[in-house]
Amino acid sequence: MPGVSQGLLAFGGDISSDIPKASGLLVPNATLAVQAVGVISAPPGQSLVGVIPVVVSSEGLNGSFFRTAVQAYNAGTTPITGSFLFRPQGSTSTPSLAYSINPGQTVVFSNLLAAMSTAGIGSVDIVASGGSSAPLLAVRVYNDGGAAGTTGFTESVKKPLEFLGPGSVATLFAPFDVTAFRLNVGLRTLNAGVSLTITVHDTNGNLRRTTNASYPANYFQQTDAATFLAGLAVNANDTITVMVNSGSLLLYGTTADNKTNDPAIEVAQPSIFVPPTS
Repeated sequence: MPGVSQGLLAFGGDISSDIPKASGLLVPNATLAVQAVGVISAPPGQSLVGVIPVVVSSEGLNGSFFRTAVQAYNAGTTPITGSFLFRPQGSTSTPSLAYSINPGQTVVFSNLLAAMSTAGIGSVDIVASGGSSAPLLAVRVYNDGGAAGTTGFTESVKKPLEFLGPGSVATLFAPFDVTAFRLNVGLRTLNAGVSLTITVHDTNGNLRRTTNASYPANYFQQTDAATFLAGLAVNANDTITVMVNSGSLLLYGTTADNKTNDPAIEVAQPSIFVPPTS
């Protein structure tokens, strides 16, 4: 492709040591473009500065198609660099997308997962390079209705210390009309596995079920409420209370209108909050 006049040097194989420039082929007026896809984790010198609880680029029920848009802003006076690390449901792969944002600049991804050359549903880590601050993010998950427009919700980025730690107790609400709205329950763990006790009460406070569950480290899951509750279908105005026995956890519920597919998100409200220690 056309590029800078200096061009580039091309070599016929991998280079593992210093070699003379004369052994390469000069390609003038060319620019080198490199793209990579693979499995990564935060290397030394980088740090986890935030988590987007759920991102999606996928078909949903009743003809819906959900996408996730992200605006990333550098409020500082020096450039910031890092990457978005996708942790998809049902996979150990971690596609990533590097970012570099100048002071005062806003970088926009109208479909974040498409920009990563992937799709599905999962959670995204924001990993800052050494010395970089975290970007400010505006995140919107929306159902793309085409000519009919979009419906959706904004989503807050969570810092690791905002996760629920051992001893935390938090509650989700079932919809007030379970025939008009569908409920999914999502969760994300950090660097340690999680052990939970899950309790369901009806609208009058009667106990419906108590069950235990555990999940591995750096894990994302979003399922319908009955699957999360080991087969128990929720009734209108049920409460789902989770006690964290070990590890750290982010828990949320998403509801969608069964006619319009209009979605909403509810992060579990803690009655006892103990942040993770690491």
